Amino acid sequence: MLLLCSLSQKSLRLLSCAVAFTLVFVCSGSESAEVIKSVEAGVAAEHEAFFNNSVLPILETHCFKCHAGEHQKGEFRLDQRSRLMTGSESGAVVNLDSPEESILLQAVRYDGYEMPPRGKLADSEIAIIEQWVSLGVPYPADRIGIVEEQKPEAIGAKVSDDERAFWSFRPIQDNVPPVGASHPVDAFIDQQLASKSVTAVGPASPRELIRR
Repeated sequence: MLLLCSLSQKSLRLLSCAVAFTLVFVCSGSESAEVIKSVEAGVAAEHEAFFNNSVLPILETHCFKCHAGEHQKGEFRLDQRSRLMTGSESGAVVNLDSPEESILLQAVRYDGYEMPPRGKLADSEIAIIEQWVSLGVPYPADRIGIVEEQKPEAIGAKVSDDERAFWSFRPIQDNVPPVGASHPVDAFIDQQLASKSVTAVGPASPRELIRR
């Protein structure tokens, strides 16, 4: 079983398919199903033990202070799988299809991101996180969280309130130009200048226009 824990998520799927294909020829349908369930249960148990014995101590020591329970810096939590898969305020942090592209791994490797910020993890700890991600970030049953939240959001899918307030994200409005200028654009400019207590510069002379 120790070998199963070292296999990637894709390798485990291939192994399960190979086992199922072989059992078609050597066992009855009910026997095949029971053996497959036994293999899957063994893999789940190994993964749960790996999380509890190797991954959880790292998360509790370096991550949960800022990313667990009520502490959600960057809208990111690691204490439940559903919250990990939901990602942070910037989107997904784990890529199950291409684990090496996961932002979580970039962060612990200090490759563009730096987490934990107070000091890089030991190489042995980074290796454990890498293996955990390659396995599909398994959690024990009591830390799965809400099943509907397991699907990761795309990077950039979340927009913060500050970003939403940016002018290009605001709904289009039909604003009536203020009165008092010969051109509607000048009217809006004059209005903003007045709100800042700034006086508009007078018309430029022909010589000044040429120099511009």
